[in-house]
Amino acid sequence: MRTRSILSIPYGLLLGGILGILALFGTAPAAAQQPAQPAAMALAGEQTCLKCHGTDHTVTQILQTPHAVKGDPRTPFGQQGCQSCHGESLDHVALKKAFPDVVFKGQNISPAPVRNEVCLSCHQAGLRMNWQGSQHANNDLACNSCHTIHISKDPVLVKLSQPQVCFSCHAEQRADTLKFSHHPIREGKVVCADCHNPHGSPGPKLLKEVTVNETCYNCHAEKRGPLLWEHMPVRENCLN
Repeated sequence: MRTRSILSIPYGLLLGGILGILALFGTAPAAAQQPAQPAAMALAGEQTCLKCHGTDHTVTQILQTPHAVKGDPRTPFGQQGCQSCHGESLDHVALKKAFPDVVFKGQNISPAPVRNEVCLSCHQAGLRMNWQGSQHANNDLACNSCHTIHISKDPVLVKLSQPQVCFSCHAEQRADTLKFSHHPIREGKVVCADCHNPHGSPGPKLLKEVTVNETCYNCHAEKRGPLLWEHMPVRENCLN
């Protein structure tokens, strides 16, 4: 049998055959397979925002925080800069007077669920997994009700300053720390988050464990037992 070289096949016939094969397998242009990026997300990162906000220290402090690490694609600045949290905000950029799409404080503040949606888009897992339906969420609190993002050290994450953030709402607990017998919160040895998970918990009073006693045993392991002479009120609940 004689074989025929591809070079001897007429160009038109060869081209038609190739196109027919491509049509048969349904290939698509490579560009169509790439996820489309929002056209509005093109404000040159934070530089567009800093043209107006560059002299506002309450804004520029974020440049010194972990949220502003451009080399980490998980951070807001590694994604779309200020727009990652504040939305496209095209009217704000164009008109200079309109508010951003998502406002976290001050005038025209966005509803708590809108602000929380921004934060939970990155921080949903881990300690935040029980936020939906928690006491704080049901009381219409937003993440920035406790957290301050635009500074290098968030006060609620610093042991010495965390209680003051909590006491801004929990005045009764502040008074308890002034009693003769108290946990050493004022002394800086214990903070609220050592026992409570403010982001939600399956236990009572946002405790980190399912029961009061299991929470207490994290520090007071010697009280767990088993003990020869059990004091039943304590075995039932340390708070008794």
